[in-house]
Amino acid sequence: MNAVENNRNGFSLLEVMIAMIVLTIGLLAVVTLFETGMKALQSGNKMTLAAGFAQNKMDSLRASKIDTTSNGQDQQEGMTRSWFIRKSEKDLRIWIVQVDVAWKNNLNQNQTVSLKSFVFN
Repeated sequence: MNAVENNRNGFSLLEVMIAMIVLTIGLLAVVTLFETGMKALQSGNKMTLAAGFAQNKMDSLRASKIDTTSNGQDQQEGMTRSWFIRKSEKDLRIWIVQVDVAWKNNLNQNQTVSLKSFVFN
């Protein structure tokens, strides 16, 4: 009966090793989730920044005299911002203004944010 009592008083080495393996797998899963979350945050931050650049240019184009403004392109913080201005084919009083901001994401894939607006003259 003494041997049975000893087994009830503690854990065996095998039980401790299995518990360590389960804990390690769980911690690795949590670390992977943090890494994925950080990548998503960085991607969202870049997209928000691109949308802000596009909106700033759109506001300045809409505030300027549209018939004397031409197409163009510039670069800011690793992003290429392009804008295009053309007359509508259906109504010559309407100008179509489009601003595109393009960049490469962490996976070296092209990403773009586009804004399009109409200006009446």
